Amino acid sequence: LDATNVVRPLVSVVTRVALDHTDYLGPTLDHIAREKAGIAKPNTPFVVGESDLTLAARLRELAERTDARVILVPPDVRYEGPLALRGPHQRRNAAVAAAVLDALPKQWRPPVDAIRIGFGRAQLPGRMDRRGRWLFDVAHNPDGIRTLRCALETDPPTQRRFGRWSASWVTRTGGRCWGIYRRWWTDSGLPMRPALLQGGSGT
Repeated sequence: LDATNVVRPLVSVVTRVALDHTDYLGPTLDHIAREKAGIAKPNTPFVVGESDLTLAARLRELAERTDARVILVPPDVRYEGPLALRGPHQRRNAAVAAAVLDALPKQWRPPVDAIRIGFGRAQLPGRMDRRGRWLFDVAHNPDGIRTLRCALETDPPTQRRFGRWSASWVTRTGGRCWGIYRRWWTDSGLPMRPALLQGGSGT
């Protein structure tokens, strides 16, 4: 189902497998891994950034069926150079991105100095996006919420706000973030209190 299948890539990558878009990709991580592995192409580098060894092995197995050249980024590898993006998870993301750049054909591969400069300047609006005393992030699934919470524990904003698309989604996943947000809003525009969420805790 991945839209990138309309092009022939120089390299493809799966950074992580998480429960998201389950209506389309399937109800389990294995289902989603199978869909994500669909971007692997014959004789083309396929970079796997998934840190879970079981899922990484599954991605490798699926990609090798297509004769892709699989490159596994070891789960403990982190990028150690200058990095403008906030959050400890971005060190891992940058390591995976560096592996992708290194897997490019030589004529398309940027020099090391250019990578360092780029990583040191790159910005991603809506991801740990600090604007004055506010910080915005569009984390939208349980895995993203966990990652955001970890990032906020190391780099907390002075004001905290959380918005979500649907009240039902917040009901299923919102308990993970009580204690780090003061208020919640749903797509209806109405604020939510912890008592309104089944299983929610905090203030």
